Amino acid sequence: MKIRNTAFAALFAAAILLAPVYGPQIRAHAATTPTDDLDKDMKSVASAFALVEKNFADPVSSEKAFYQGAIPGMLHTLDPHSNFVDPAEYREMQRRQHAQYYGVGMQITMDGPYKVVVMEPFPESPAWKADLRRGDVISAVDGKETTGMDSSAVADMLRGPKGTQVRVSVMRDGVAQPYTATVTRGEIETSVVDAFWAKPGIAYVGVTTFEAQNVTRDVESLLRKMDETKVNGLILDLRGNLGGLVNEAVGLAGRFLRNGQTVVSHHGRAEQEQVFRARANPLSQKYPMVPPSERGSCRRNFRWPKGPRCC
Repeated sequence: MKIRNTAFAALFAAAILLAPVYGPQIRAHAATTPTDDLDKDMKSVASAFALVEKNFADPVSSEKAFYQGAIPGMLHTLDPHSNFVDPAEYREMQRRQHAQYYGVGMQITMDGPYKVVVMEPFPESPAWKADLRRGDVISAVDGKETTGMDSSAVADMLRGPKGTQVRVSVMRDGVAQPYTATVTRGEIETSVVDAFWAKPGIAYVGVTTFEAQNVTRDVESLLRKMDETKVNGLILDLRGNLGGLVNEAVGLAGRFLRNGQTVVSHHGRAEQEQVFRARANPLSQKYPMVPPSERGSCRRNFRWPKGPRCC
């Protein structure tokens, strides 16, 4: 019952963990509540958990009760959009934001409740060079079986300090025996931006998420390589993009708008209004831009994805 006596700390942590959802420049502020009322409410929460822990048939996990129950439940009473990011999700969210880590260089995901499979090894990565392939079922990491583990736990085992080695065993279709490769971990930089010529004069740019802090940089770099002066029209594909860092979304949108134009603003009870303005790119003002539509692409309830992991 390690959380019962620190319920207030857990609830305060929820505010801190939720802050990055709105961008690096926006901080969470607790609303002022009379101390006596807050103490009374926290005692009620602790008492309720004590009763559950005492009378439930099986042992009760305090982390599960608070991280998956009490705190998300509290936020869902506010509006459809507020969500709690637990410590494991928060670490993964930070890794995606940094867009750089040390590991084997591939994306893995769950195939059913018990199998972790390789989605794709990144080109020229340690995993790619070790001949790990799409569809491989990861059976063991450093001799430890992965049956029953989720993709997050396996990813944690595959990541590690640069230059260290890890043995990865996989089961492959058409091969009776496991294939085991010794992979030397390296520095892996990820990108969520794709760009190419759809046809002469028409460029395609796809951005799958704004979670990473290198989105704007990668868009600028790829369009520079393509020579943006030759662009007569642009397809900007944001289908399936659930959002992410405010600065990155503003950076991409801003290059197509008037310089200084307001893109979005934010204000709350405990902070002053913050305005994010466009920084236009002169080249992008010279051609039309079309965003493909996707039915149902606007989600009412945002959640950080839990499935695929980079490792």
